[in-house]
Amino acid sequence: MGEHGKTEAWVVLEAGHKSRIYAGLKPGATADRFTSGNYKWQSGRHLAYFTPKPGDAIFLPAGTVHTLGGDIVVFEVQENSDVTFRLYDWNHVDAKTGKPRALQVDQALACIDFTQAEQNHRICNRDDNSVQRERIFQCDIFTYGD
Repeated sequence: MGEHGKTEAWVVLEAGHKSRIYAGLKPGATADRFTSGNYKWQSGRHLAYFTPKPGDAIFLPAGTVHTLGGDIVVFEVQENSDVTFRLYDWNHVDAKTGKPRALQVDQALACIDFTQAEQNHRICNRDDNSVQRERIFQCDIFTYGD
């Protein structure tokens, strides 16, 4: 793992009508398009997204561009790593410094798997309110023991 991205999974706990999960790239996205002089990252035009509902889940293999938007709360499981590479930070300001957080565009671009299309690893929520224990994701990175 280290400097090459990390595998993650999210389960949506709360989501409003403006919530978005951005995961994966739209067809035709390339590193050149991300870095071209006319490209404005904040437009998000190369990112695939969907409007989530509580109970939805998504698996994000390492190399998948991803972010959350709007009023959403997720439970996140991820590969053990302190690495985060930001292409854009949605104009967030660090509360401690009052300045925008640092971007790591070159490192992020080096980690992106441009062969991945938008992520179809979405598991839709249940309409019944049953409480069950089930394994949502099967991944060696998230498995402990047998």
